[in-house]
Amino acid sequence: RIMDDMAERIVALLKTAAAADEPLAFVVFIPGWQETRCWQTMMDEASPATPFRRLAFVIAADEHGFVDGASHAPRRDTYRASPYDTGVFFLLTDAAQRKFHVTAQLETAVRAAMLDCRPTAAAAGRQERKRKTGGMRKKKKKDQKEDE
Repeated sequence: RIMDDMAERIVALLKTAAAADEPLAFVVFIPGWQETRCWQTMMDEASPATPFRRLAFVIAADEHGFVDGASHAPRRDTYRASPYDTGVFFLLTDAAQRKFHVTAQLETAVRAAMLDCRPTAAAAGRQERKRKTGGMRKKKKKDQKEDE
């Protein structure tokens, strides 16, 4: 629901800015959940976002990763594999497009940057083990005896 509301708000703001010939731009990254209203607003040709969409593409889950949350804190693994495809949308008013010149070349740069954020094989293994165990490490026998 929050993504759906976000998409509607972005379109409303873009329409207002376009009517005043003001530059306004949004770059939106969302999970590739194609069944959502948000996705349809961003991607469909008949959507109200269409006049503002200068560039839109999907990056496959295995072709990118993300910086894991709390990246300001020391952590062993900086990057996290993406569990979903990701849609990337550049929405600009005509005035913003004249100012920023969004072109298809930008897609190549974004894809390369997100490709660099894939975790190493070792990090992916640790993350998978953590996911399977719910983030809990198994207690050592000594710790188990102390709990009894």
